[in-house]
Amino acid sequence: MKRSLASPYLLFCLCFAVPLSALAQVAPPVPSPPPDRQAQRTPEWHVNAGNEAAAAKRYDKAIDSFKQALSLDPKLVSAHLGLSAAYQQLGSYEESLAAIKQAVMLNPTDLTANGRLGEVYLAMRRPADAVEAFKQTGKLFPNSGKAQLGLGNAYFELGRIDQAMDAYLDAVRLEPSLAAAYYNLGNAYTRLGRDEESLKWLKKSLELSPNYELATYLLGMTNYRLKRYAEAVEVLDRLERIRPLDLQNIEARAFANFYLGKSGAAASDAQSFLRAGGWRQRQSPYLALVGYYGSRQAGRTAEAEKLLSAAAQQLPLAQWPFPVFRYLRGEISGAELLKTAGNNDETTEAKTYLGLELSLSGKRAEALEQLQWVKEYGNRNFVEYPMAINEIKRLEANAPAK
Repeated sequence: MKRSLASPYLLFCLCFAVPLSALAQVAPPVPSPPPDRQAQRTPEWHVNAGNEAAAAKRYDKAIDSFKQALSLDPKLVSAHLGLSAAYQQLGSYEESLAAIKQAVMLNPTDLTANGRLGEVYLAMRRPADAVEAFKQTGKLFPNSGKAQLGLGNAYFELGRIDQAMDAYLDAVRLEPSLAAAYYNLGNAYTRLGRDEESLKWLKKSLELSPNYELATYLLGMTNYRLKRYAEAVEVLDRLERIRPLDLQNIEARAFANFYLGKSGAAASDAQSFLRAGGWRQRQSPYLALVGYYGSRQAGRTAEAEKLLSAAAQQLPLAQWPFPVFRYLRGEISGAELLKTAGNNDETTEAKTYLGLELSLSGKRAEALEQLQWVKEYGNRNFVEYPMAINEIKRLEANAPAK
């Protein structure tokens, strides 16, 4: 028989088979139950519980805890703050806004509440309202760098980049240790196409916060755009430790290593990309080509052939750049490959890969003919353009003596 632990005192009486009529006369008074633990929990206890749940990303539990706190103390600002943040994490922006407005109303001079009001407006894609909220925060707290940082972000969302940069400069003047403000300055200069100036601010951001993921990524990409491939690889190596197996990072590093002539490293990065992202990514065929040529140049012929076989099985046969793989497998000639290129962009790619293959085959003059076309007429925004330029430089540097 299953034992119940719900009423041990009743079980004890039944064991002795005391008649119910006698029980009323001889049984001692039933002790009062212990006070309800829930009644002993303070509003602050519920706020702490909510914060712990939010830190564990259990936002439903966090919301319940903050509401419990407010049921006991409706004027508890910290509970309204936590409730707003939890709702925002769930994308419940109207509820988040209502909670943060309540916090500001209860304590109009609370820096955190005023700042979060602007942040909620930004999350709701209401940058004009965010500007007004952060301006009010700046008036109340003229020494707050974070208020200026938020104002800059609101201006940035409105496309008012110059005003955003002024606000970021005010932020670093007020709080020189505010790494996010330096990053945002770098990002603003990037938006304006002023990469050299962007580098200065991004490096400053990373001096203050070495593992700042966004700043590390943007610094690596900025060096890449400036064709400083060695610096790009160094930064992207750091990013790999912060954010492993990121496809954009691996892709950029694969091409940068290839441009630097680090064929083995480029091939390894290409293989990592395909393992992590598979063959259905938009860039997968091009990473496979980097892996193929990198492996060939590094003397890893078997690895290169394996990539060609995998591409034949994985890539859509009717789509570009599949004809490039057919050429590399010997199924069509170089002339036939060029005929399949339907426009200038595809011709840029076809002539680059044809030139690289001719170069690997020792056909220097034929390779230069293809690559020189890319140099003169190719699309300079394509990853193949630096491939062609670097291969031309290598072939010319290794020209036989006259």
